[in-house]
Amino acid sequence: MDENKKEAKKRMDPKKKVKIIIASMIGALILCILLAWLIDVITNKKGEYIAPPPVDPLKLHETKDEDFDIMEYEEYLNLNRNVYRNDRDTGVSESIDEDNCTLYGQPFEVMYRVIRAINEGDHLVYNYYVGESSLKKQPFTQQQIYDIVIVPYSYERVTEESFSYDQYIFKVTYKIHENNGTFRNNIVSDVSRPEYYYINNKTGEFKVMKVIEQGYK
Repeated sequence: MDENKKEAKKRMDPKKKVKIIIASMIGALILCILLAWLIDVITNKKGEYIAPPPVDPLKLHETKDEDFDIMEYEEYLNLNRNVYRNDRDTGVSESIDEDNCTLYGQPFEVMYRVIRAINEGDHLVYNYYVGESSLKKQPFTQQQIYDIVIVPYSYERVTEESFSYDQYIFKVTYKIHENNGTFRNNIVSDVSRPEYYYINNKTGEFKVMKVIEQGYK
């Protein structure tokens, strides 16, 4: 065979060369993604809470005028604004109000008061029932919350060294009509994402000590 032909054979087809380069780049990208995932798994192996990110501000509603009262807003009044307690075991649902919110114990009453504070835009009352400083809120407006359901999820007696306390977890779901993000900026309007409220008496009084949103652990 002619030497020139041998050399030509040895030379790589340019198209083949491009394909190899592209394949190498894709492989490197996949490797980076896998490494990032592995690092995330390692750093969060203890199940530490990862807060959900804020939504695009363009998807939130503008805050209405200061004199706006949601309790005079017909569009909101037409929604189901009742607070319901659902029994996890029996599935029985009961409407909760000021008259019966104390019937299910102090931890449940705390949860009810928190919901009412969110609805009324009362950050002072909200913060009173929150024992963990990182969960306390800056002033926020009235929240048009509806389809509100509180489910007593679990109870346990927690012991830390020689100290014990009672801890209750409530699964809470609600939607925010025309959400402006002043209370909760990580969810769009009229969409529900369950939250788990950890209420315990570690401080001597029942307070909200942790809130975890479903799917963010």
